[in-house]
Amino acid sequence: MRCRKQYFKDYYIQNKDKYKKYYEENKESILARKKEYVKNNKDKVKISNAKRRSKKKKLLSDLTNEEWETIKEFFGNTCCYCNKKSKLNQDHFIPLSKGGVYSKNNILPACGSCNSSKNNNDFKNWYQNYKHYNKDRELKILNYIKEVSK
Repeated sequence: MRCRKQYFKDYYIQNKDKYKKYYEENKESILARKKEYVKNNKDKVKISNAKRRSKKKKLLSDLTNEEWETIKEFFGNTCCYCNKKSKLNQDHFIPLSKGGVYSKNNILPACGSCNSSKNNNDFKNWYQNYKHYNKDRELKILNYIKEVSK
């Protein structure tokens, strides 16, 4: 028996013209619903996009919304690097470009400024020279990575 996902994939392929026609007839309402969903589910969309990028690079991609919430709570819902309370991004401790994965043992909460500053640099080299460097936060980050990697 075929799995449900494969069934729907095959169904879509067999009925592609039907789907295209429906989309063209309802394009505005579909795009409006999609825009509203993205607006109301920013974290889910970010996680979904990150998983897609990881899978495209054939890297592990298993972070869940619940794990992301737990990670943010561990760091007090603040940036793990500067301790600022602001909108938090998902920073890869080991960047995807250097083989990092998209899972709880590689994702940290970072404000936009810190995340941009880190870019794809190695944590040790970057953070010890960063203007917001703090030895206690460095230890907390390293302890977190060590604990969840067990």
